Amino acid sequence: MDQPTGGDFLPRRRPKGLWLLSPALALPSGQADVGVRPYEQETLHADHRLRTAFNRDIGNKVLFIKSDKLLFFKGVKLKTIADRSAYFTALRARQCQPIVILTELPPDEAFALWKRYALSNDPS
Repeated sequence: MDQPTGGDFLPRRRPKGLWLLSPALALPSGQADVGVRPYEQETLHADHRLRTAFNRDIGNKVLFIKSDKLLFFKGVKLKTIADRSAYFTALRARQCQPIVILTELPPDEAFALWKRYALSNDPS
């Protein structure tokens, strides 16, 4: 027995890939296909996973960049710091080199820096 079509309320399903061959679904000449292709879906999914990992890191850790390395303090949770500005000022005063604290940056700029240092092949 074939797959049930579900009566009048469900459309009959085509096998995957055959919709591309249907002349009824072909785009008029001169128009670009705006759909997402499978390889683009993988890229979008990978970007989403990266952004999720960044949001998890930025919400839990005090991330900063010092001498071209992405660092954080083990055991210090960002959520437990009541006065962040005072904490970050004291943190800068204790460091001998200038540091960039990712939490203080705008989200897109912080993500770009995090991605640059977190995805580098340097095991630091």
